[in-house]
Amino acid sequence: MGGASDEGAPTGPIDLVAPELWMRAPQDDPMPEHRPDDAACEFGFGDELGVFEVDTGLCNYGVFAQPSLAPAPGGRPVTVVFTHDDLVAESSASGHVLLAIGDAVIVDEEVPIPKPYGLLQYEFTPAAEIPAGTIVTLHLHNHGYNNWRVVAVRSK
Repeated sequence: MGGASDEGAPTGPIDLVAPELWMRAPQDDPMPEHRPDDAACEFGFGDELGVFEVDTGLCNYGVFAQPSLAPAPGGRPVTVVFTHDDLVAESSASGHVLLAIGDAVIVDEEVPIPKPYGLLQYEFTPAAEIPAGTIVTLHLHNHGYNNWRVVAVRSK
């Protein structure tokens, strides 16, 4: 988390989520029509060395949420960063990652499989402040055994 000026205004990046605070939230799925009949996600996710990791070999369809830790000032960019290991499947497929803050969908990306290790970075600038406590939702699924990580959701 960044520092603060003498007036208390943030002077550096502000983390909006923490890896250890993500909780399963299947009831909050923004894309329930994607849910396969064999959806399973009791295990295979959590804080892994300071990032939130989902192992799709154990959690093939996950929806997670947490309240934002701090406000995101309007007019200041919010950066979202994901990584994934080599994405593999028995046949061509796709992965889907969606991240929303409140009702605003920030990331909605279909990622082709197979694909080598990658970094996915997005930036958006909210017009108005997003209050602390706004629910941040992550929807993630793909075919095959892969690992995805939420590296950052941070206001600049």
